[in-house]
Amino acid sequence: MDDLLSEIRALRDEIVGLKTEVAKLSRDKGLPTEEAKHEVGCSAQTLRKLAKAGKIPYSRLGKDFRFSRADLKAFRESPAGSKAIAKLEEMNQKRKRSVPYE
Repeated sequence: MDDLLSEIRALRDEIVGLKTEVAKLSRDKGLPTEEAKHEVGCSAQTLRKLAKAGKIPYSRLGKDFRFSRADLKAFRESPAGSKAIAKLEEMNQKRKRSVPYE
C-alpha cells in the first residue's frame, strides 16, 4: 500500500511539473506584431515585411507573426537593422502620400 501511495505522489508531482512547463511554453510563444513593433520602433507593416524578407526571425501562431524579444533587440541594435527600418518606413510614407483620396 505504501508503494502505491508513493507512486501516486510521484505521478502527482510529475503532473504539477508538466503543468508548470506548459504554462511557461504558452508565455514564451513570442511577442505579437502589435507589441513587437514598439520594441523595434517601426510600423507593424514594416515589421512584417522585414520578417518575410528574412531580416528578423519569426514564428507563426495561426496567421499571427510572433517575435522573440532577443531577436528584435539584436536587429534593432545592428547597423543593418536600423538602415532597413528607415528604408522601409520611407517607402511606406511615399506610398501613403501617392494613394489618391476617394
